[in-house]
Amino acid sequence: MTLYEEYKNGLNLIVYCQKAYKNIEKAVRLTMLEYGYYDKRDEKILWDYFIRIGNIELLDRNEDAINLIKTSFNMHGNYIDARQLAMIRDYESMSINDFLNTYNQKVKKVIDRDKSRAIKIIKGPKDKFLDCATAKGPIKKDNQDFACAITSPINENCKLLIVCDGVGGSHQGDKASEIVTQEFINWFNSYNFNDLSQIENEINNIIEKARSTIKQKYNMSATTLTFAIATEQETIIGNLGDSRTYTIYNKKLKQITKDNSEVWEEYIEHPKYYQYEKDTLRFLPNNNILTDAIDYYPSQNLQIYHIQNNEYDGILLTSDGITDIISDDTIEKIIDENKKEEIIDKLLYESCFGKPSYPKEDEEEILYPTLPGKDNASAAIYIKQR
Repeated sequence: MTLYEEYKNGLNLIVYCQKAYKNIEKAVRLTMLEYGYYDKRDEKILWDYFIRIGNIELLDRNEDAINLIKTSFNMHGNYIDARQLAMIRDYESMSINDFLNTYNQKVKKVIDRDKSRAIKIIKGPKDKFLDCATAKGPIKKDNQDFACAITSPINENCKLLIVCDGVGGSHQGDKASEIVTQEFINWFNSYNFNDLSQIENEINNIIEKARSTIKQKYNMSATTLTFAIATEQETIIGNLGDSRTYTIYNKKLKQITKDNSEVWEEYIEHPKYYQYEKDTLRFLPNNNILTDAIDYYPSQNLQIYHIQNNEYDGILLTSDGITDIISDDTIEKIIDENKKEEIIDKLLYESCFGKPSYPKEDEEEILYPTLPGKDNASAAIYIKQR
Protein backbone atom coordinates (compact mmCIF):
# COMPACT_ATOMS: atom_id res chain seq x y z
CA MET A 1 0.00 0.00 0.00
CA THR A 2 1.41 3.37 -0.97
CA LEU A 3 1.60 6.41 1.26
CA TYR A 4 -1.23 7.96 -0.72
CA GLU A 5 -3.43 4.88 -0.30
CA GLU A 6 -2.67 4.74 3.40
CA TYR A 7 -3.50 8.41 3.63
CA LYS A 8 -6.91 7.81 2.02
CA ASN A 9 -7.61 4.89 4.34
CA GLY A 10 -6.47 6.74 7.46
CA LEU A 11 -3.73 4.25 8.36
CA ASN A 12 -0.26 4.63 9.86
CA LEU A 13 1.22 7.28 12.10
CA ILE A 14 3.26 8.89 9.34
CA VAL A 15 0.11 9.30 7.28
CA TYR A 16 -1.40 11.13 10.22
CA CYS A 17 1.58 13.45 9.85
CA GLN A 18 0.51 14.05 6.29
CA LYS A 19 -3.05 14.71 7.40
CA ALA A 20 -1.73 17.13 9.98
CA TYR A 21 0.27 18.92 7.32
CA LYS A 22 -2.83 19.26 5.16
CA ASN A 23 -4.80 20.60 8.12
CA ILE A 24 -2.17 23.16 9.04
CA GLU A 25 -1.74 24.15 5.42
CA LYS A 26 -5.43 24.90 5.23
CA ALA A 27 -5.49 26.58 8.65
CA VAL A 28 -2.66 28.90 7.75
CA ARG A 29 -4.36 29.80 4.48
CA LEU A 30 -7.62 30.58 6.26
CA THR A 31 -5.84 32.72 8.81
CA MET A 32 -3.65 34.64 6.40
CA LEU A 33 -6.59 35.39 4.14
CA GLU A 34 -8.57 36.68 7.09
CA TYR A 35 -5.71 38.97 8.05
CA GLY A 36 -5.64 40.23 4.48
CA TYR A 37 -2.35 38.75 3.29
CA TYR A 38 -1.09 35.33 2.29
CA ASP A 39 2.40 34.02 1.59
CA LYS A 40 2.83 30.52 0.14
CA ARG A 41 5.96 30.04 2.27
CA ASP A 42 3.84 30.09 5.41
CA GLU A 43 2.35 26.73 4.44
CA LYS A 44 5.79 25.11 4.54
CA ILE A 45 7.12 26.76 7.67
CA LEU A 46 4.43 27.58 10.21
CA TRP A 47 3.47 23.96 10.83
CA ASP A 48 6.70 23.54 12.79
CA TYR A 49 5.81 26.42 15.08
CA PHE A 50 2.30 25.13 15.72
CA ILE A 51 3.08 21.44 16.12
CA ARG A 52 6.27 21.62 18.20
CA ILE A 53 5.47 24.64 20.32
CA GLY A 54 1.74 24.08 20.48
CA ASN A 55 1.08 27.79 20.05
CA ILE A 56 -2.13 28.56 18.18
CA GLU A 57 -2.35 32.21 19.18
CA LEU A 58 -1.74 33.29 15.58
CA LEU A 59 -4.99 31.59 14.63
CA ASP A 60 -7.15 33.20 17.30
CA ARG A 61 -9.26 35.11 14.77
CA ASN A 62 -10.44 32.06 12.90
CA GLU A 63 -12.39 29.31 14.66
CA ASP A 64 -12.18 26.93 11.70
CA ALA A 65 -8.40 27.23 11.66
CA ILE A 66 -8.18 26.57 15.41
CA ASN A 67 -10.32 23.44 15.10
CA LEU A 68 -8.13 22.10 12.30
CA ILE A 69 -5.02 22.51 14.42
CA LYS A 70 -6.64 20.91 17.46
CA THR A 71 -7.70 17.97 15.32
CA SER A 72 -4.07 17.55 14.24
CA PHE A 73 -2.89 17.47 17.84
CA ASN A 74 -5.50 14.86 18.72
CA MET A 75 -4.37 12.60 15.90
CA HIS A 76 -0.75 12.17 16.77
CA GLY A 77 0.25 14.13 19.88
CA ASN A 78 2.50 17.17 20.03
CA TYR A 79 5.50 16.01 18.00
CA ILE A 80 6.19 15.44 14.33
CA ASP A 81 9.60 14.89 12.77
CA ALA A 82 10.14 17.94 10.56
CA ARG A 83 12.29 16.09 8.04
CA GLN A 84 9.85 13.23 7.59
CA LEU A 85 6.98 15.61 7.11
CA ALA A 86 8.93 17.66 4.56
CA MET A 87 9.68 14.53 2.53
CA ILE A 88 6.19 13.01 2.52
CA ARG A 89 4.85 15.03 -0.38
CA ASP A 90 7.75 14.01 -2.64
CA TYR A 91 7.51 10.27 -1.84
CA GLU A 92 3.76 9.60 -1.58
CA SER A 93 3.90 6.88 -4.26
CA MET A 94 6.22 4.74 -2.07
CA SER A 95 5.10 2.18 0.44
CA ILE A 96 5.51 3.20 4.05
CA ASN A 97 8.46 0.81 4.56
CA ASP A 98 10.24 2.06 1.45
CA PHE A 99 9.66 5.62 2.55
CA LEU A 100 11.09 5.06 6.02
CA ASN A 101 14.07 3.19 4.58
CA THR A 102 14.75 6.05 2.16
CA TYR A 103 14.43 8.60 4.94
CA ASN A 104 16.75 6.71 7.27
CA GLN A 105 19.31 6.23 4.51
CA LYS A 106 19.34 9.98 3.86
CA VAL A 107 19.99 10.76 7.51
CA LYS A 108 22.56 7.98 7.92
CA LYS A 109 24.43 9.14 4.85
CA VAL A 110 24.60 12.57 6.54
CA ILE A 111 24.75 14.64 3.38
CA ASP A 112 24.63 13.98 -0.31
CA ARG A 113 27.61 16.07 -1.32
CA ASP A 114 27.39 17.23 -4.91
CA LYS A 115 31.02 16.86 -5.98
CA SER A 116 30.35 18.11 -9.50
CA ARG A 117 29.44 21.52 -8.05
CA ALA A 118 32.46 21.89 -5.77
CA ILE A 119 35.94 22.40 -7.21
CA LYS A 120 38.93 21.72 -4.98
CA ILE A 121 42.64 21.86 -5.82
CA ILE A 122 44.45 21.21 -2.57
CA LYS A 123 48.17 21.72 -2.69
CA GLY A 124 50.82 23.99 -1.23
CA PRO A 125 52.25 24.26 2.31
CA LYS A 126 51.09 21.37 4.50
CA ASP A 127 50.32 23.64 7.43
CA LYS A 128 47.53 25.27 5.41
CA PHE A 129 44.17 23.64 4.77
CA LEU A 130 41.54 24.18 2.06
CA ASP A 131 38.16 22.53 1.68
CA CYS A 132 34.76 23.16 0.12
CA ALA A 133 31.56 21.26 -0.49
CA THR A 134 27.96 21.76 -1.49
CA ALA A 135 24.89 19.67 -0.59
CA LYS A 136 21.50 19.60 -2.25
CA GLY A 137 19.79 18.81 1.04
CA PRO A 138 16.71 16.64 1.62
CA ILE A 139 14.04 19.02 0.32
CA LYS A 140 15.29 20.83 -2.81
CA LYS A 141 15.15 18.85 -6.04
CA ASP A 142 18.15 20.62 -7.60
CA ASN A 143 21.41 22.11 -6.39
CA GLN A 144 21.92 25.68 -7.60
CA ASP A 145 25.04 26.39 -5.51
CA PHE A 146 28.65 26.27 -6.65
CA ALA A 147 31.73 26.26 -4.40
CA CYS A 148 35.46 26.56 -4.98
CA ALA A 149 38.64 26.24 -2.89
CA ILE A 150 41.84 26.16 -4.97
CA THR A 151 45.52 27.02 -4.89
CA SER A 152 47.15 29.09 -7.64
CA PRO A 153 49.23 27.00 -10.08
CA ILE A 154 51.59 29.98 -10.36
CA ASN A 155 52.03 30.77 -6.66
CA GLU A 156 51.15 28.13 -4.06
CA ASN A 157 50.77 30.83 -1.42
CA CYS A 158 47.73 32.31 -3.20
CA LYS A 159 44.28 30.83 -2.56
CA LEU A 160 40.83 31.40 -4.05
CA LEU A 161 37.60 30.59 -2.22
CA ILE A 162 34.14 31.11 -3.71
CA VAL A 163 30.55 30.32 -2.81
CA CYS A 164 27.82 31.18 -5.33
CA ASP A 165 24.16 30.55 -4.62
CA GLY A 166 22.01 30.47 -7.75
CA VAL A 167 18.85 32.44 -7.10
CA GLY A 168 16.09 29.86 -6.73
CA GLY A 169 13.36 32.07 -8.07
CA SER A 170 15.25 32.80 -11.28
CA HIS A 171 15.60 30.74 -14.45
CA GLN A 172 18.59 28.33 -14.27
CA GLY A 173 20.29 29.81 -11.24
CA ASP A 174 22.60 26.79 -11.25
CA LYS A 175 24.07 27.97 -14.55
CA ALA A 176 24.65 31.48 -13.25
CA SER A 177 26.51 30.25 -10.16
CA GLU A 178 28.71 27.95 -12.24
CA ILE A 179 29.51 30.63 -14.83
CA VAL A 180 30.62 33.15 -12.22
CA THR A 181 32.77 30.59 -10.40
CA GLN A 182 34.42 29.34 -13.60
CA GLU A 183 35.23 32.89 -14.74
CA PHE A 184 37.00 33.54 -11.44
CA ILE A 185 38.89 30.25 -11.65
CA ASN A 186 40.06 30.92 -15.22
CA TRP A 187 41.34 34.36 -14.22
CA PHE A 188 42.90 33.18 -10.95
CA ASN A 189 44.84 30.33 -12.58
CA SER A 190 46.62 32.69 -14.98
CA TYR A 191 47.03 35.84 -12.85
CA ASN A 192 50.34 36.99 -11.39
CA PHE A 193 49.73 38.46 -7.94
CA ASN A 194 52.96 40.45 -7.69
CA ASP A 195 51.12 43.74 -8.24
CA LEU A 196 47.70 44.24 -6.63
CA SER A 197 47.15 47.85 -7.68
CA GLN A 198 44.63 46.83 -10.36
CA ILE A 199 43.01 43.96 -8.49
CA GLU A 200 39.64 45.65 -8.03
CA ASN A 201 39.43 46.50 -11.73
CA GLU A 202 40.29 42.88 -12.54
CA ILE A 203 37.51 41.62 -10.27
CA ASN A 204 34.94 43.98 -11.72
CA ASN A 205 35.91 42.89 -15.23
CA ILE A 206 35.44 39.22 -14.26
CA ILE A 207 31.98 39.92 -12.89
CA GLU A 208 30.95 41.96 -15.91
CA LYS A 209 32.16 39.20 -18.26
CA ALA A 210 30.23 36.59 -16.28
CA ARG A 211 27.15 38.81 -16.22
CA SER A 212 27.25 39.26 -19.99
CA THR A 213 27.51 35.50 -20.51
CA ILE A 214 24.58 34.89 -18.16
CA LYS A 215 22.46 37.46 -19.98
CA GLN A 216 23.27 36.05 -23.41
CA LYS A 217 22.83 32.36 -22.58
CA TYR A 218 20.44 32.30 -19.63
CA ASN A 219 18.44 35.50 -19.57
CA MET A 220 16.72 36.22 -16.22
CA SER A 221 19.20 33.97 -14.37
CA ALA A 222 20.99 35.23 -11.26
CA THR A 223 23.38 34.23 -8.47
CA THR A 224 24.94 35.54 -5.30
CA LEU A 225 28.72 35.71 -4.99
CA THR A 226 31.04 35.78 -2.02
CA PHE A 227 34.78 35.26 -2.49
CA ALA A 228 38.15 35.53 -0.80
CA ILE A 229 41.50 35.86 -2.59
CA ALA A 230 44.38 35.25 -0.20
CA THR A 231 47.68 36.58 -1.59
CA GLU A 232 51.09 36.98 0.00
CA GLN A 233 50.49 40.71 0.51
CA GLU A 234 46.87 40.77 1.74
CA THR A 235 43.47 39.10 1.40
CA ILE A 236 40.74 40.55 -0.79
CA ILE A 237 37.15 39.71 0.09
CA GLY A 238 34.11 40.54 -2.03
CA ASN A 239 30.36 40.03 -1.91
CA LEU A 240 27.10 40.44 -3.83
CA GLY A 241 23.94 38.95 -2.34
CA ASP A 242 23.34 37.18 0.96
CA SER A 243 26.07 34.55 0.94
CA ARG A 244 28.72 35.45 3.51
CA THR A 245 32.45 35.53 4.22
CA TYR A 246 33.75 35.30 7.79
CA THR A 247 37.22 35.47 9.26
CA ILE A 248 38.29 33.25 12.15
CA TYR A 249 40.72 34.64 14.72
CA ASN A 250 41.52 33.15 18.11
CA LYS A 251 38.57 30.78 17.66
CA LYS A 252 36.18 33.71 17.18
CA LEU A 253 34.04 34.24 14.09
CA LYS A 254 33.69 37.69 12.50
CA GLN A 255 31.40 38.43 9.57
CA ILE A 256 33.22 40.63 7.07
CA THR A 257 30.58 40.98 4.36
CA LYS A 258 27.15 42.57 4.57
CA ASP A 259 24.04 40.82 3.30
CA ASN A 260 22.38 42.44 0.29
CA SER A 261 18.91 41.63 1.58
CA GLU A 262 15.82 43.54 2.64
CA VAL A 263 16.01 42.44 6.27
CA TRP A 264 19.70 43.31 6.62
CA GLU A 265 19.25 46.77 5.19
CA GLU A 266 16.05 47.46 7.11
CA TYR A 267 17.09 46.20 10.53
CA ILE A 268 20.91 46.39 10.53
CA GLU A 269 22.02 49.08 8.11
CA HIS A 270 19.03 51.43 8.23
CA PRO A 271 16.67 50.48 11.06
CA LYS A 272 13.40 52.34 10.66
CA TYR A 273 11.62 51.65 13.91
CA TYR A 274 13.70 49.20 15.91
CA GLN A 275 16.83 47.13 15.47
CA TYR A 276 16.96 43.34 15.52
CA GLU A 277 19.95 41.34 16.62
CA LYS A 278 21.63 39.85 13.57
CA ASP A 279 20.75 36.27 14.51
CA THR A 280 17.04 37.13 14.59
CA LEU A 281 17.02 38.07 10.89
CA ARG A 282 16.95 34.41 9.86
CA PHE A 283 13.55 34.01 11.56
CA LEU A 284 11.88 36.84 9.64
CA PRO A 285 9.46 35.86 6.84
CA ASN A 286 11.15 38.00 4.15
CA ASN A 287 14.74 37.11 4.98
CA ASN A 288 15.38 35.60 1.53
CA ILE A 289 14.53 38.70 -0.52
CA LEU A 290 17.72 40.00 -2.16
CA THR A 291 18.52 43.61 -2.99
CA ASP A 292 21.57 42.79 -5.13
CA ALA A 293 23.08 39.87 -7.04
CA ILE A 294 24.83 39.09 -10.32
CA ASP A 295 22.05 39.02 -12.85
CA TYR A 296 20.89 40.48 -16.15
CA TYR A 297 21.18 44.09 -14.95
CA PRO A 298 24.36 45.90 -16.09
CA SER A 299 25.59 47.22 -12.73
CA GLN A 300 26.07 45.79 -9.25
CA ASN A 301 27.26 47.37 -6.01
CA LEU A 302 30.12 45.01 -5.31
CA GLN A 303 31.46 45.07 -1.75
CA ILE A 304 35.27 44.89 -1.59
CA TYR A 305 37.31 44.50 1.61
CA HIS A 306 41.09 44.41 2.04
CA ILE A 307 42.15 42.35 5.06
CA GLN A 308 45.69 42.02 6.40
CA ASN A 309 46.79 38.40 6.54
CA ASN A 310 47.79 38.65 10.19
CA GLU A 311 44.18 39.54 11.12
CA TYR A 312 42.88 36.00 10.77
CA ASP A 313 43.71 32.33 11.32
CA GLY A 314 41.09 31.14 8.86
CA ILE A 315 38.37 32.19 6.40
CA LEU A 316 34.90 30.67 6.06
CA LEU A 317 32.46 31.25 3.21
CA THR A 318 28.84 30.07 3.40
CA SER A 319 25.61 30.19 1.44
CA ASP A 320 22.43 31.25 3.22
CA GLY A 321 21.46 27.58 3.26
CA ILE A 322 23.77 27.45 6.28
CA THR A 323 23.37 30.85 7.90
CA ASP A 324 19.57 30.80 7.64
CA ILE A 325 19.52 27.57 9.65
CA ILE A 326 22.30 27.79 12.24
CA SER A 327 23.55 30.78 14.20
CA ASP A 328 27.03 32.30 14.17
CA ASP A 329 27.53 30.91 17.68
CA THR A 330 26.78 27.40 16.43
CA ILE A 331 29.13 27.82 13.46
CA GLU A 332 31.84 29.04 15.81
CA LYS A 333 31.29 26.02 18.06
CA ILE A 334 31.50 23.60 15.13
CA ILE A 335 34.80 25.13 14.01
CA ASP A 336 36.20 24.96 17.53
CA GLU A 337 35.12 21.42 18.40
CA ASN A 338 35.86 19.54 15.17
CA LYS A 339 38.98 18.56 13.29
CA LYS A 340 39.63 20.82 10.32
CA GLU A 341 38.85 17.96 7.91
CA GLU A 342 35.40 17.54 9.49
CA ILE A 343 34.26 21.18 9.70
CA ILE A 344 32.59 21.44 6.28
CA ASP A 345 30.76 18.11 6.64
CA LYS A 346 29.51 19.09 10.09
CA LEU A 347 28.27 22.48 8.85
CA LEU A 348 26.39 20.87 5.98
CA TYR A 349 24.97 18.14 8.20
CA GLU A 350 23.60 20.59 10.76
CA SER A 351 22.14 22.76 8.00
CA CYS A 352 20.46 19.84 6.22
CA PHE A 353 19.55 17.45 9.04
CA GLY A 354 19.99 19.31 12.32
CA LYS A 355 17.29 20.31 14.76
CA PRO A 356 15.17 23.39 14.04
CA SER A 357 15.96 26.45 16.15
CA TYR A 358 13.38 28.84 17.49
CA PRO A 359 13.28 32.61 17.84
CA LYS A 360 12.69 34.47 21.03
CA GLU A 361 9.12 35.62 21.39
CA ASP A 362 8.51 38.93 19.70
CA GLU A 363 5.40 41.04 20.00
CA GLU A 364 6.12 43.29 17.03
CA GLU A 365 6.54 40.76 14.21
CA ILE A 366 5.80 37.16 13.30
CA LEU A 367 9.01 35.13 13.60
CA TYR A 368 9.30 31.63 12.11
CA PRO A 369 11.43 28.69 13.32
CA THR A 370 14.11 27.44 10.95
CA LEU A 371 13.57 24.30 8.88
CA PRO A 372 16.83 22.39 8.24
CA GLY A 373 17.28 21.22 4.68
CA LYS A 374 14.97 23.82 3.17
CA ASP A 375 17.79 25.08 0.91
CA ASN A 376 21.04 23.98 -0.68
CA ALA A 377 23.95 24.32 1.74
CA SER A 378 27.50 25.23 0.67
CA ALA A 379 30.73 26.28 2.33
CA ALA A 380 34.42 26.84 1.66
CA ILE A 381 37.16 27.15 4.27
CA TYR A 382 40.82 28.14 4.42
CA ILE A 383 42.76 27.53 7.62
CA LYS A 384 46.29 28.88 7.93
CA GLN A 385 47.07 27.35 11.30
CA ARG A 386 45.29 25.10 13.75
